[in-house]
Amino acid sequence: MKTDVWPDENLSVRLKTIAGMVPDGMRAADIGTDHAYLPITLASSGKCPYVIASDISPDAVRKAREHVDAWGLDQKVSVLLRDGLQGYQPGDADVLIMSGMGGPLMIRILSDAAHVTRSFQEMILSPQSEVASARRWLFMHGFKLVNEALVKEKRHDYFIMKAVPLNSPDAKDDIYDQDEIKKRVQLRYGPRLLLDHSPVLKEFLDWEIQRIDRAIQAIDTADRGRQEHAVRRQELEEERKDACSALMWLTI
Repeated sequence: MKTDVWPDENLSVRLKTIAGMVPDGMRAADIGTDHAYLPITLASSGKCPYVIASDISPDAVRKAREHVDAWGLDQKVSVLLRDGLQGYQPGDADVLIMSGMGGPLMIRILSDAAHVTRSFQEMILSPQSEVASARRWLFMHGFKLVNEALVKEKRHDYFIMKAVPLNSPDAKDDIYDQDEIKKRVQLRYGPRLLLDHSPVLKEFLDWEIQRIDRAIQAIDTADRGRQEHAVRRQELEEERKDACSALMWLTI
C-alpha cells in the first residue's frame, strides 16, 4: 500500500491544470475518469476529502479500481461504472470534472441529468471539440465562466473552463459583450482568456490564422466550383475573421 501523493509525472499537463482549479476541501466527481489518475491525485494530496471516479468503460473502471486500491484510497475514492451522470444524485459531489471527450457528448451528459448538473457548486470542463458550443451551452443554461486556461499537450491545444451557477457569489459580472459578433468571438476563443490578454491564446491565434490560410489556399488550388468547397471556404473566412478579431482584442 502506498500513502504518499500520486507522482506528478503520471498527470498530463491538462490534468495538472484541472487539478489546480479544484478548490481545497470540495468533494469532486470525475466523469470519464479513465484510469483515475486525477481522483487519486486529488485524494492523496488531501485537496479533496472524497472523489467519485466514474467511467462508461468496464476496462477503465477495472484499471481505476486497481490503481485506487494500490494507493490505499478506497475510503476516499469511489470507482463506479456509469454512463455520464446517470445514477448520480444532487449533493453527491460539490465540483464536477469532465475532460477527454468531445463537446457534443459533454453537452448531452449535462443536459440528460439537468437536475444533477444544477446541483454542482462548480464545473471544470475541457472539451476536445466544439469548445464554443460548450461555452454557449453554459451561457444559455445559467452558468458563468470564472476561470479559463489554454494548455498545449502533445502538439494539441486544450481549452479548460471553470463555471459556476449564476446565483453563486463568484458570478458577479456579465463577461459577454452585447454585440453578437464580439460575443461569437468570445464564445469561440474564451471570454476570460481574452479579458486576461492571455499570451498562450495569442500564440494559439497566430498558429490558427496560419492553419486557416493554408486550408483556404488548398481550396483555391482545388476545384473551387464545387459547392462543398465554396461553403467550406466561406466557413474558413469567417473563422479567420474571428481569429483576427480575437488577436486584435489581445493587443488593445
